Amino acid sequence: MNYRNTLSFFVLLFLSIISCTDQPDHEIDLLLSNGKVWTGDANTPWASWIAIQDDKIVALGSENDRLPLANKVIDLQGKLTVPGFNDSHVHFASAGALLLGINLLDVNDEVGLKREIKGATERLPKRSWITRGDWGAYEAWGLGSDGSSTKTTIFTPHRSMIDDLTPDHPVLINRYDRTEGLANALALEILDIESETGLLTGEVFRNALEQIPEKSIERKTAEAMRALEECRKFGVTTVQDMSPLDRENIYQSIHDNGDLTCRINFSPSRLSEYENMAAKGWAIKNGPEGPQPAGDDWISFGTLKTHIDGIMG
Repeated sequence: MNYRNTLSFFVLLFLSIISCTDQPDHEIDLLLSNGKVWTGDANTPWASWIAIQDDKIVALGSENDRLPLANKVIDLQGKLTVPGFNDSHVHFASAGALLLGINLLDVNDEVGLKREIKGATERLPKRSWITRGDWGAYEAWGLGSDGSSTKTTIFTPHRSMIDDLTPDHPVLINRYDRTEGLANALALEILDIESETGLLTGEVFRNALEQIPEKSIERKTAEAMRALEECRKFGVTTVQDMSPLDRENIYQSIHDNGDLTCRINFSPSRLSEYENMAAKGWAIKNGPEGPQPAGDDWISFGTLKTHIDGIMG
């Protein structure tokens, strides 16, 4: 997940109401009190409380202002409070899979591989597939395209490194650029593939990927919840998500349960998704402030992503 974030649109709300100290004329939904609230406004940089109604900030005030009545009050205990961050490019589904399953982005040796494989077997139920991983990514990206092509020693894993660790978990992990994968003994047995090293490339690798069962709704939901947990840890409150559109139902279910803690704007990474979006009736409409995305304040759809020059993972 990309953490080169910018301040979210909430800062605009701060700037638009920071000069307002009038008390709401009714009981508000939520009051955040006793905080050190940074507003982003050079003229009035600090406030001590925030009044929220219908998920929108309606007033800010100082410790000298009378607190409005509220249905719910959260005491910030004098802690620093800032606008949330917006992450403008995330792959939420992939991030959740890496966090809950296996993350090999910074792995380029046997020790690291064994450590992460062992951790995945402890997190995931027996017979669950351990997939993806993207080993060697950070090393290759650090070297750049020129450095990667001239590096003389490239980490090449072998099934003997992981077979003893994974008797109850089929494994098919891949290199960061998806040019090859590594299968353990159990996966090779299930896939009916013979390989002494476990390394799969070309059509064999692609065919193997197609045979892996689709993840259950429960697994996809658990991955999304893990990604949301990571967002909360870093103060990310809105994201532009490049995940497949089938994740919409997952996010909607989480939202219906009151657990969606990050606003999601879909930017599917295939132009072909346009037809699927149109079939669902999602259309960008013109509004008083310009084009408005389809959806609502929590889950919306506004752009498509594609690339024409290849990728490094």
